[in-house]
Amino acid sequence: MSRSRQRARSARMLFVERGVLSTVVVGCLASTVISCSSSSSSASSAPSYLPPSASTPWLLMTSGSSGYAIWRSGAASVLLHTDSQWKSVENLTPVAVPTGGGLAVTLDSAELVAGIEPYDRLTSSPLLTSADAGHHWSPVELPAGLVNSRGAVGLAGATVTAVTVTDGGTLVRRVRSGWSTITSARRLRPGSALNLDSITWANANVGWLTGHGPAGTDLAFTTSDGGRSWSPIAELGHSALAVLAPCGSGKSWEMPVANADQSVRVARTVDGGRSWTVGPPLRIDKGSPPWGCHGVEIWMLGEHAHLEVSSDAGASWADEGAAPNEISDLAPTSEGEGYATAMRASGAALYAVSSSGARFTQIELPSWVAQLAGNAGS
Repeated sequence: MSRSRQRARSARMLFVERGVLSTVVVGCLASTVISCSSSSSSASSAPSYLPPSASTPWLLMTSGSSGYAIWRSGAASVLLHTDSQWKSVENLTPVAVPTGGGLAVTLDSAELVAGIEPYDRLTSSPLLTSADAGHHWSPVELPAGLVNSRGAVGLAGATVTAVTVTDGGTLVRRVRSGWSTITSARRLRPGSALNLDSITWANANVGWLTGHGPAGTDLAFTTSDGGRSWSPIAELGHSALAVLAPCGSGKSWEMPVANADQSVRVARTVDGGRSWTVGPPLRIDKGSPPWGCHGVEIWMLGEHAHLEVSSDAGASWADEGAAPNEISDLAPTSEGEGYATAMRASGAALYAVSSSGARFTQIELPSWVAQLAGNAGS
């Protein structure tokens, strides 16, 4: 995608978070992947193999009863948390940040990280970290806007990393002096149309960069030395148009590969990414489908918006019937049970899923959640 060298006159806005003062550059760039309020053509021309958007409702569950929801409340994204299967909810949305562009969130046992996606005239994304599960946030400013992906931020051990829009996707890490570039799409594949979308780390050394692009392009890369060197994952082949961020833990991970024939194959590793096996194709409606995993159980939105369930990491699939309309995310938390989100014209919806995906029961969140939009970012 071409980049304009002409920048609109920039403004600066104060960014205050619990007594911490910083500045965030705001401006409008024409012809970039960061949308401006005056542009309306970018969405209609976007390829269908973009990653699942950080601005639609999605879930980051840590158990069957606990987790986080990145939720839409009016025109803003908010961060919700539960420890009670969504029977009670607390709002952890950072204040003084415009969140209309969505949130990219990751966590480990010690830290919660929230990246603020570009919105309107915001061109440099704030990034916030919390050592107390989101009750207090420490802000910094990224060198550019985040890519619009739920996996745009990642933790390599204790090191915060992020994928920004520069050069087809640039992976940066937090250092004492600010930010250091690890690699970029243009470094990995000079002259190609590769777009990096997500960064996922298994530990401080092993990680994966995934993205989208035309067939024939390497779209997934692995490192085993903390990002000093990267190699394409050869087992995935070259017919994919998108590779989605992997899901898993320890040495076992699953990675969906979306192909031009409207199918997805799931690649699996059981040795921490040293080798991968690729399962059979599953028909999908188009693009990059909502999906989730828990161990070897995978849920994916298949053809005709049916929920497809695999109990063997994508080696075989069972059609569990039609899912509710406009599913945006799937989050299994145990065998046959979990949650799902949807983004409908009437607003965001949350479901408890049971019977291996055969039953969806809507969960009503507290009425105050719908009122958060007026306070988010203020």
